[in-house]
Amino acid sequence: MRDEDIGDIIIEKDGTLYDIVTDRHIVVRVIADGKDVTTTNLESVCSRELITVTADDSVKDATQLIEEHAVRLIPVLESANSSKIIGIISLGDISLQKKPKSSLGKISAASGNV
Repeated sequence: MRDEDIGDIIIEKDGTLYDIVTDRHIVVRVIADGKDVTTTNLESVCSRELITVTADDSVKDATQLIEEHAVRLIPVLESANSSKIIGIISLGDISLQKKPKSSLGKISAASGNV
C-alpha cells in the first residue's frame, strides 16, 4: 500500500468480492493490538460487513449507506447481478460532490487526495 500510495485494497476470496482492507484497519487491528504485520493475514483484519452500491445507484444512496453503516468507503459494482468492482466511492468523494467548501471537501480536494 505504501509503495503504490494507496489507502485501501480490495480483497477477493475464491474469485468473489470479500472485503476492503484500509491502512486504518491495519493500524487499529494489527499494529495497535501488537500483532506482527508480517504474519497476520488479511482475512483476520477484514470487518466482513461489506456494503456495496452499483453504478446505477445515486450519490444520495451511497451517502445514506455511509451514514447508516458508519463506513468511509463503498465498492461500486458494475451491476446488481455482478461482483465486478468498477470503483470505490469514499466519504471524501461525496464531500467533494455535495459540499466542496466544507472542511472535508477542502481536505479531499487537496493535492494528493484527488
